[in-house]
Amino acid sequence: NPDNIQPYILKAEMTDEHSVHILFSENIVSSILEKREYYNVINVGTPSEAKAGNAELSNTVELIFDKSFDIGTVYELAVSPDIKDLHGNEYRGDPVFFGQMYKPEKEDIIINEILFHPRSGGSDFVEIYNRSDRILDLSDIFIASRNRTTGDLQQIHRVSEISIYVQPADYFVFTADSVSLQSYYVEKPENVVIMSGFPTYPNEDGTVVLLDNEDNIIDEFSYSESMHGPFISNPAGVSLERVDFDRKSSELGNWQSAAQTAGFATPTYKNSCYTHIEAVNESFALSSTTFSPDGDGYEDVLFIDYRMPSADFVANISIYNINGMFVKEICRNITLGVEGRFTWDGTKTNSAKVPVGPYIIYIEAFDSNGKVYRYKKTCVIAGRK
Repeated sequence: NPDNIQPYILKAEMTDEHSVHILFSENIVSSILEKREYYNVINVGTPSEAKAGNAELSNTVELIFDKSFDIGTVYELAVSPDIKDLHGNEYRGDPVFFGQMYKPEKEDIIINEILFHPRSGGSDFVEIYNRSDRILDLSDIFIASRNRTTGDLQQIHRVSEISIYVQPADYFVFTADSVSLQSYYVEKPENVVIMSGFPTYPNEDGTVVLLDNEDNIIDEFSYSESMHGPFISNPAGVSLERVDFDRKSSELGNWQSAAQTAGFATPTYKNSCYTHIEAVNESFALSSTTFSPDGDGYEDVLFIDYRMPSADFVANISIYNINGMFVKEICRNITLGVEGRFTWDGTKTNSAKVPVGPYIIYIEAFDSNGKVYRYKKTCVIAGRK
C-alpha cells in the first residue's frame, strides 16, 4: 500500500494578532515544518519563527509574524512544495486563507431561503445571506430548530468546524446532503456547506434559528406549508424565498414560493421573488398596477406598502372586483407600525384564484384620535398561462 497522497492543510486559524496555527493532514518531519522560508503570507511576508507541535514528527506548526494582522481582513498563505511527508509526497499547493473576522451581530446574516419539504430521497437546505458590510466567519454560527410544543431550542449544530468566510452580499447554503441539490441550478457550488449534523425541519411547519457561539439569536424564521403560493399544487421540492433583505423574517408577506422558471429553488444566488421597494412617499402605495400570480417569478403577488406618520394607526384592507363585489379581506383592525407591507396573492377568501381583470383595493386607516384616511387603489390581474 504505497502512500501517494500529498499532504495538505486541514485548518489555518489565528491564535492572536501575530500568530497562525496550521494543521496538516498528516505528520511531517518537524525540522521541515520549522523552515520559516517555506511560508509566505501575501502582502505580509515570511514568519519570523515557525514552531512545530512536536520535536520529531508533527502535523501542526505555529507561525509567528512581526507584523500584526488586521481584523476583518482575509489573508492568503502560500506554502512551498518543499514541505514533504515521510514518503516524499510534496505539499498539494492549495491556497490557504485565514483571518480574524468580525463576530456576526443580530441580522448581519439572515435566513434567505429554505427547502423544508424536499422531493423523495432529497434533503432540506437553508440558505443564508450576508446583509452586513463586513466579512463574517461561518465557524462562529450555529443552526437550530425549535421544539414545536415547548418552543425550546433543539438540534443545535455548528455550521463549520473550520473557518469559512462570507463576504458582504454573499449567499451560502447549509444541507446534510448535496445530492438533493443536483436537481437545482447551483450558481456557486463552493458556497454549499455539507454539515455532518443538520436540524430536522418538518414538512408542515417549523422554525429555523441562527445563533452565534454565545447562543445569541442572529435570525429566526417560523414557516408553514400554507405560506406557499396558490399555484403550488404539490409543495415537494419547492423552496420558500425571502422577498426583501431589509424586511424582517417574521414580517407578513416577506416570503414567497420560488418560481417555476427558476426550477422552484435558487440555492447560492439571488432569489427569484426578490423585490425591494423603496420607502413610499404616500401613506399607501402599490408595488405595481398589474400582476400575474402564475408562479413565473415575475410580479406573482401584489405588494401594498405603507408609511404612516406615527405608530398608532389601525387598518382595514379589502379587495373588490370592478362591479363592487367583495373578493377578500386582507386585514381587519390590525395595528400598523410606522412602515410595513401587506400582500395579495390573487385569491378569494376560499383560496380560489380570481379571474383576470381589474380589482379595487379599499384601504381604511384611523388613528387613536379618530382621524380616518380612506384610499381606493386599482390594480389589474393580467392573463395567465
